[in-house]
Amino acid sequence: MKVLFFPLQKDTTRRIYLIRNGEPAEFGGWRTNGAFRNHNALAKMDTSQTVVTVARTGGPDCYSDDPPLTQTGRAGAELVGRSLSERSLNIHTVYTSPSLRCLQTASAIISALNSRKPPRLRIEPALFEPLSFITRI
Repeated sequence: MKVLFFPLQKDTTRRIYLIRNGEPAEFGGWRTNGAFRNHNALAKMDTSQTVVTVARTGGPDCYSDDPPLTQTGRAGAELVGRSLSERSLNIHTVYTSPSLRCLQTASAIISALNSRKPPRLRIEPALFEPLSFITRI
C-alpha cells in the first residue's frame, strides 16, 4: 500500500463578522438624574448606567447624540470577544465607526480576545451614522 502525504494547505478563506455595538446609555435619563456630579465626573446610580465616559466640553448634553456603553453593553461586548476567542479565530483587523459606543464595543471585544498579537483597530469614518442625525458632538 502506498501512502501519499500532501502538504497541508493554508486556509485562505476570508471571513467578515458584523457585530453591532453593545447597549448604549441612551435611555433612562442618566444624563439628567444627578449622575453627573459636575462637568464630567460621573456617579454610579444603577447597573444600566455607563461607568466610563470621556471628557467633553459641554457636559452631559454632549452625550445625547453619541452615548457611551452601559455596563451591560460592555459585558456583552466582552462575551462576544470571549466567544470569538474560544473558536480560535485569527482576527487580523477590527473596523469600527468613530462613535463612542462603537469604539468602546470594539475595545472590549479586542481585550477579551486574549490573542498573542491583538488585531489592528481601524476607525472608519464612513461607518458613522448619517451626520444629519447628529446635532451635538
